Amino acid sequence: MVQPTPAAHVMVDSTTSSIAGCGGGVMVVAFAALILAISSGSMVFIVIVGLLLLVALGVLTWTILEMRRWEPLELHFSTWPLELGSSTTVNAVRRAKQAVPDAVYTLDADLTCKESATYTVGTDTRTDIETVHQAQITTEGQLRDRTFLATFQLEIPHNRGAPTMDLGNNEIEWKLDIDVDELSRSMAKRAFTVVVVPVLDQRHHNIQDSPLGGAQ
Repeated sequence: MVQPTPAAHVMVDSTTSSIAGCGGGVMVVAFAALILAISSGSMVFIVIVGLLLLVALGVLTWTILEMRRWEPLELHFSTWPLELGSSTTVNAVRRAKQAVPDAVYTLDADLTCKESATYTVGTDTRTDIETVHQAQITTEGQLRDRTFLATFQLEIPHNRGAPTMDLGNNEIEWKLDIDVDELSRSMAKRAFTVVVVPVLDQRHHNIQDSPLGGAQ
């Protein structure tokens, strides 16, 4: 059986269960609205609410079926938290609850660092968001013995981006998006927030910062 290597930190995706919870709430509201529409006697209102109810029912049914087929996606990090200039091994793992054929699937990983700044101009509050670092990784993962496993190296630059920070008006956030939609549609674009601490990886301890932020 495929088994990931021991990890310093494991992140588990909760998106599917969140969709199921939201879908259940929407169903309750939609049923109440449908009853109200029927009591009002407005055919247009009844049709609109009925269509919304069908959409909510479809999403909820699809989500429940996915939850019956698959366990949540897991990311196993070899080191945690991440450091500036570090290289970390990541195992993406997803286990099937039902029998599935062995196969090879492509995993796309997208690492981004975004900086947002909120400021006030007169009576308006504005937020500017800039992507200061982005890296894309494509690798193959194998589904075997009802377990999907894909391994890749996550590189955190030492001179681009900055440590994770939230000061209210200014925020720096690192995101790792994972996409294996060929394996399961519920795997499409799962987002994980990763933590980068203000520590320089030991491989770069001899680097002197240049005026441009690079290495001498």
